Amino acid sequence: MNKKIIIHVGFQKTGSSSIQHFFRDVLKKNKTNKLAYPKFYNKFTGNYSYNHSTALFSIYSSKWREYHINKKLKLSAINLEKLNQDYKDQFRKFLNECAADTIVLSGEDLSILPKQELKNLLEDLRSNFNNGNFECKVIAYTRHPLRLFISEVQQSVKGGLSLDQAINVRLRNASILFLNKLESLKDVFGDGLEIFEFENAVTYSGGLVKHFIDNAGLNSYFEASQRFSYISNEGYSLEALELLSAINVNIPLFIDGNLSELRKGNDFLMFQSIKGVKFSVSSNVQDAFYSRSANSIEVLRNNYGLDYNLERVEVFDLMWNEKSCLDLKMLFPKLKKEFRQVILWYFQAKFIELKNENSNCAVTYLRVLKVVRPTMKVVAMFESEYKI
Repeated sequence: MNKKIIIHVGFQKTGSSSIQHFFRDVLKKNKTNKLAYPKFYNKFTGNYSYNHSTALFSIYSSKWREYHINKKLKLSAINLEKLNQDYKDQFRKFLNECAADTIVLSGEDLSILPKQELKNLLEDLRSNFNNGNFECKVIAYTRHPLRLFISEVQQSVKGGLSLDQAINVRLRNASILFLNKLESLKDVFGDGLEIFEFENAVTYSGGLVKHFIDNAGLNSYFEASQRFSYISNEGYSLEALELLSAINVNIPLFIDGNLSELRKGNDFLMFQSIKGVKFSVSSNVQDAFYSRSANSIEVLRNNYGLDYNLERVEVFDLMWNEKSCLDLKMLFPKLKKEFRQVILWYFQAKFIELKNENSNCAVTYLRVLKVVRPTMKVVAMFESEYKI
């Protein structure tokens, strides 16, 4: 049998975790020497990673020190160097010793490596696996540009930006969309690159993971009865992102490029418990996005056969209904004192800002304060007037 290397490169926000978890779980249960899916060990955390972005982006990117995953480790420069060298040694050892017929690599951040760094990855594969005698197939999933934009705004807030900053940053990149990724991948891997629309893949019989298995030519490695599950990363509500945005403004995630002492790299996870309206962006922002991305959407259609329509996404008003208020009340005691202070200050400031302009919005913020901290002076002063 001819040797193969299948490289899944995401893109971001296209269900990559489902593919990675599938290979992690299945190969743990069903040991085989025919199909290999490596894992990378972080000796400083004691954890294994099955998302190959963690190690391979660090190995091949010239900007690996600024990689957000590495920054959140809070390692010294010396230890970060040691970790990166250890990743290189693990990868080289894996390739040199692998006797499997097929290797699968999966990492969504591989798609953001520039052309030369992708070439370096391919050259290492050729130098260290089966004397370079293998077929290489690269699979990429793309998402509708507007829905990807909205998801990336949300991700940027989770990564430390305010909502306004996140929207502005993502709008600046709207003119190129993911064309630069596709062009680099096409230049390096040529006809070995296959591109699929994520929205179609998730409706495939068996779901996204089965779509990947079938199109990667991996069917023979799995029993006909194999189940293929899809992990849908639940989005954050508009209410949750409003709070996280306020915290990012007042207690930055990073200071001078280093993780703040008052923050954790994943402290955004706490806010997922606040349910509310689905996050979207305003109609004006959607207009601006399509205005900036129109040329790239046309190139995607003409050069890559990706025919995306100019659909609109429904816009929801911020609610802070009874359920979301109670969610915040339950979460509030678990938050750091500094986070609680920012949230109370934020709601009070929004109420004062809006009470003479938009009484309906103003009363929303006052109502939240009454649920979370009923003893606040501003609540006592205005609750009768606003009948809450």
